Parts: sequence; C-alpha cells; structure tokens
Amino acid sequence: MNEKKNTSEILFMDAHTANKAAEKESASEILFIESDADQRLSPKIRPNEAIFIGAHADDIEIGAWSAAYKLIASKWKVFFIVMTTDSGACERLSEAVDAAKLLSKDIEVFFLKETDGLLSCNRQTVSKLRSLISSQKINARVVFCHSKADSHNDHRAVNEIAISAFRESVIIEYPVINSLIKSDFKPNIFSSVTEEIMKSQNLALSRHKSQTSRISTDKIYKYREESSQLGKKIYVDKFKATLQAGYSENQLALLMDAIDDIPTHKLLGRIIRDGLVAISGGTIFRKNRTIDHSITSCGKSVSSLLRAHMQIIVGMKEVIEVPASDPNVHEFAEESSILIIDGAISNSFAREYYDHFVGLNYKIDYEIPNYQNQCVVDLSLKIPKKIYPKYGVDDFGRKKIIEDIGILTFMKNPMNTDKWLIGCMGVHAIGTMGCFRALMEDSLASLISSRLDEALAAGKSGIQVLVGYTPDGAPRFLSRSWRKI
Repeated sequence: MNEKKNTSEILFMDAHTANKAAEKESASEILFIESDADQRLSPKIRPNEAIFIGAHADDIEIGAWSAAYKLIASKWKVFFIVMTTDSGACERLSEAVDAAKLLSKDIEVFFLKETDGLLSCNRQTVSKLRSLISSQKINARVVFCHSKADSHNDHRAVNEIAISAFRESVIIEYPVINSLIKSDFKPNIFSSVTEEIMKSQNLALSRHKSQTSRISTDKIYKYREESSQLGKKIYVDKFKATLQAGYSENQLALLMDAIDDIPTHKLLGRIIRDGLVAISGGTIFRKNRTIDHSITSCGKSVSSLLRAHMQIIVGMKEVIEVPASDPNVHEFAEESSILIIDGAISNSFAREYYDHFVGLNYKIDYEIPNYQNQCVVDLSLKIPKKIYPKYGVDDFGRKKIIEDIGILTFMKNPMNTDKWLIGCMGVHAIGTMGCFRALMEDSLASLISSRLDEALAAGKSGIQVLVGYTPDGAPRFLSRSWRKI
C-alpha cells in the first residue's frame, strides 16, 4: 500500500469520493484514492483492456465516447486517464467521474493533475504515466489518445506522451472537433454511431456542467454528418491507428471487430489502405448510336464518387485517376492497387490487360462494327454463355436499357500480387455505376466481404459476381453468379 501512496500526484476516485473531496480539499491539494487494482484478474484470464487518455476532463467524452461505449459492450476493461486540471479542479474531476460512470459503474478514472495549458512531453510526464500504469497493474496494449492534428498544445502533448509511454502498443488517435486540423487528420478506422450512443454521449457531456458554454454538440454532429455515404445520412466517428513496433496483432483484430463496423470500410479499407489508382475508360465513337444512355461520362462520374467516398469514409491516403490511354498505365498497375472502371468496349486497359488475366470467369464481349450486341460472357461453363442486359423502348421509339449488367471483381492484382485489383465493369455505363453502388450498400458490401474471405481461405485469388442495375433502382447480385478466381 505504501507504494501507491508514494505515487502522490496520481488521482483515482469514484463519483461519491470526488464529491466528498470537492467539499474538503482545495483545488491545489493532491489527492490519491486507492482502487481495486490488487484484486484484478491475472493476466492469463483478464479481459481485453484499453486506456483512453484525455488532456482535459471532457476530451474523451467529446472525441472517443463511441469507441469506449462499444468496447465496454464487447466486455473490454476500459480505463480513463485525465492529464491536466485547472483552477476548478475538484468540480471538473467530479464531473469527469460522473460522466464515465454512465458507461460502467466499474470504470476506473485516473488524474495526473498536470497544469492545464502547460502540458508537455518530457521525462517527468512520461515517467508519471508509466508509474500509474505499473502501480495499478494495467496491462492494456490498446491506447486511445488525442490526434497530433490538433491546434491545442495540450492535445498534441498527450499524443507525444502516449506514443512515448506505450511502446509495443496500438495507438488510436481521436479528434476533438473544437481544435481539430481537418486537413492533417487522416483516419483509417471508421465506427458507426447509433442514436443510442449519441444519447449516451449527450448525457455524459451534460455532466460537465462547468463546461456547458464551451461544449458544442452541434459541431460533433456536423462533423459526423460529413461522412454521409452517397447521399445516405450516416453518423461516423473517425480514428487513426498507429502501430508501434511489437504491437499485438490479436489485440488489433479484436479492437477492429469491436469498433470498425462500417461494411464498406471493412471491405475496402482492409485491403487498399496504401492508396488506389483508378484506371478509367474514354468515350468511344459509334457511327449509329441506337441506345439512350441515361448515365454519361461514367468513368468521370464513378471516379469522382470514388474519390469522395475513399477520402471521407474509407480514409485512403490517395486516389489517383489515370486514363487507360496513359502510356504509363501499365507502370501504375505494376506498382499499385487498381480499380478498373468500365469494360473492354471503352477501357483499353481492360481490353489489353484485364481480359487476358488467367482464371477470370467473366468478361465483356461485343461485335464489330459499331460495338454491337454487347454482353457478358460466362467463361466458367463448358460452353461459354452470353448474358445480355434487358432492353425496352422509350416514348420516342428508341431502344433503352431496363437493367444493365456489370462485372464486379475483387482479386489479387496479377501484375503485383502484393496489391489488389477491383473491377467495376458494366456492359454499358449504367452497369459500371451499379457495380460501384453495390460497394456502397452495407448489406451487399458485407456479402462481398464474406465471399472474398471464403475464396482466400480456399487458396483462391479473389471473386467475381454479376451485378444487375436499373437507372432508378438499387443494385442486386444476379442469382448463381458468384465465381471464385
């Protein structure tokens, strides 16, 4: 017990103790209340643990509440550490504990009582944090802290302290919207925020009565709404994972299972985090255009949507757009993960490279002259089968597309098997758009993920599926069209 009392500048208290302390102690006095650390489970049977560090008493509630909520729901042991206090110390400490207890009555909250506004990363602060972790026998390998993309000096200091104090750990940076430098924050973990979580967060923030005038829930909601997905309003919290040398892959996997729950990100983010090259087709000349296309300039439309989606939802470093006619396109394909937009009719890369990759089950076919009788050919059958879009006639007697067909491909890039190839290739532009929209639909993205996992587990390099899409409808996977590559 003496060892703990010597750690005199570290504080732990529950809500009742904090309230009593507020009555008896001045803000300048140092307080330490014992926890039940000695009675915790042994490392062999203890639950997964995560530490949340905030510079100030309300920072965790503002920037990382949803993650803490989900981890506790997944039976993780969660610890809150507040690094600084100000002139209203006792009141703010009590508010922080009251808010944290809304997550779990068993949650433990610690205070290092550094001076608000003067926090810095040095030997003293790093040592003090490590002493706390050691004295309380905390065994966490996952640590949430402020993003370094922040204009507040205390927030940046917390980031440096956490990285210095917790080696061999997964460091998860969270944003505080009041001071976030958006252009520098590059998230790679995305977590949906339900109404239940938002209500819980609002209640937690309301506990910080001394900060009512400074906390803006409107800013938090607006930042979440910026992650709207192709016009569909969703609420997303964004985090950035930094993997220290020697980090636990198992802990990272368990963490991602608990909080990284947006299907599109699970599908795309896990395989192409290092950037993507979108190879788009061009306009082709037809002497007699007999079909009314309600979607034009498909490559441009898809790549624009893709760039917005990747950078806001998926958190890609970069989406580079390269026309298939670029003389160096093959070099991009040999060095990067690639997205092929459009099929062989308008995309010369699909025609000259993709169509000749070994093991493919589907490709786009057509007849010359005038690119007639476009279709998908199923090469997986003993006798290849041609599959045509559905057509009708519009009010002017022109042939129109009722439902187009697209080939959606996920596979290891044959030109560089350390990278990936995604194909969104329609018979017409509408089919290409349908493939892309299938990636954005949660239920379809989840199905693609599970099918891809099955194929990779079976030693295959990927999957293909046919997508049916109408201009005014939703994408669908055609019956019995799944194929392993």
